Amino acid sequence: PSELSAHHIVRRVSDNKVSLLSKLLMRMAPGALLGDISDQHKVFTDYWPLANAGSFRANSLRAHSSRANASSATASPSELQSA
Repeated sequence: PSELSAHHIVRRVSDNKVSLLSKLLMRMAPGALLGDISDQHKVFTDYWPLANAGSFRANSLRAHSSRANASSATASPSELQSA
């Protein structure tokens, strides 16, 4: 199992086509989400700002938009609840 990787797994992408999972996954450099994410794939620019390191519950969209306009990229849980 430790040698199993994405190039060993095949995923059906349509009725008559399959693709290696390694061809479907996005690769990112380590730390790529820690700085400016504006050049990243849309899935990261849309959802990474909603991530919450302290909980599996996503930050609200309203909290995200208020943080995006703030000069600091960090907000405390009480700031997020009041947003």
